[in-house]
Order: sequence, then structure tokens, then C-alpha cells
Amino acid sequence: MTTEPSVEVASSATLKYSVVAMSMPIVYTRHGDHDPNGMIYTLACYQPLIEWARERWRDNDEELRRWHVKAQRLQMLVDGLERYERMRRQVRQASHDHWLLDVYRGGQHDRPHTADQDLTPHRISFIQNYLATVDEITLNLAELSEGQRTSIDPDPEDRTRQVKQFRKALRETQDSIAQWFATFENDPERRFDPEKLAEKCRQHAGNSGGGRIRFHRRQSVPPHAERPSPPGSRPIRGDAVRPL
Repeated sequence: MTTEPSVEVASSATLKYSVVAMSMPIVYTRHGDHDPNGMIYTLACYQPLIEWARERWRDNDEELRRWHVKAQRLQMLVDGLERYERMRRQVRQASHDHWLLDVYRGGQHDRPHTADQDLTPHRISFIQNYLATVDEITLNLAELSEGQRTSIDPDPEDRTRQVKQFRKALRETQDSIAQWFATFENDPERRFDPEKLAEKCRQHAGNSGGGRIRFHRRQSVPPHAERPSPPGSRPIRGDAVRPL
């Protein structure tokens, strides 16, 4: 027979905490994926630290977030266009579904009636992935061009040049992110100062144990060797699509 361990607590022992609810964007990844309307609970003594982090997020009209979103969309365009070309090659080599080669815009597409013959699960999967890729590319083109570009260029040479341009723009955007962090680290008014923030928290805590608050510096510049994850969705990889 087993028995549960017991813990005796003095009846006079009472623990009291001062807790506050604060609005705070909740970041999910290093690349800017986040909930802009997040809410968190924190000990009241940490309120100055949370306020500092929130102000850094809002710096220059959320400049860092905007750089991250741009990098994500550029990466999705590069990946999507390369996947699009691989899938087009598969379509050209097949004996059916050539109607896909004329799809350059996102949205609902009706298959020709002649395409309904021998519609196997593999073909259905390929068609869905192909059209989803077109949707992804056109969505990011529209977002980056503020609605000026809403379709894929039908000229393959132009698409090749565009991929090179998007790669260059992606590198420049990643450099801008790195520069943002370098500027941030060199700004004494904005950079993370553990002693200064700890003192603010101690003053805010008053006599509630704030004297024990300590903070430590960590590397704040994210590694840009990692590829940005897409905002809100997982990209469809062409390599995972079976040939027709």
C-alpha cells in the first residue's frame, strides 16, 4: 500500500502578492509572429520591466515588427516562386491538367470539364497544392506592392529576374533588422540596462520584497541565419507533392 506524502503548513502563514494585468504584444517567434492585442498577468514589481519591453516594441511606429513582416513575405515569395516553377515543370511533363499552366491569379478556379477524367487522389492533392501556391504568391505580391501587383508574371524569364530581385530585397531587409538592433544597443535611453531597470522595479515594489530583484543581460540580436517563418500559416512545400 502506498500513501501520499503530506506537507504541514502553519495556519498563520499567509502569502500575498500584488498582481497586475497589462496589455502587451505576445511574440511567438524571433521573426515577429505575434498577437498585437495580448494581455498578461505579472507581479506588480515587474511592471516597469514590462513597460520598457512594450515601449521597445512601439519604437518608431513598430518599425522592427514591420521589418520582420517584410522579411517574412519576401522569403515566402522566393520560396513560393521556386516551388511554382518546379510544379509547372511537373504539369508540362504530364498528359493532363495543362489548364493549370494558365493560372496566374489567386482565388477560385473552375477546372475544365475535360479535366474530370481519372481524377485520382494524387491529382486532387497536386491541383490543391498548385492553386494554394498561386494564392500564396499573389497574396504576398499584393501585400508588398500595396495592391499594385495581384498576379504572377506569365513570362518565365521575368519571373527568374523577379526572384533575384526578391532575394536582394530580402538580404537588404535582414540587414535593416540587424542595423535596428545595433542602433538599439548603442542607445543608452533604450538599451536594456539591468541595473537601471532593477532599481525602477525595486522602487515600484516599495517594501514588498523588491530589494531582491536582479536582471541579467543576454544577447539581444536574433540570429538571422535562420529563415523567417511565414506570418500566420505554414508554406506548402513543392518537394512534398507527388509527381502527376
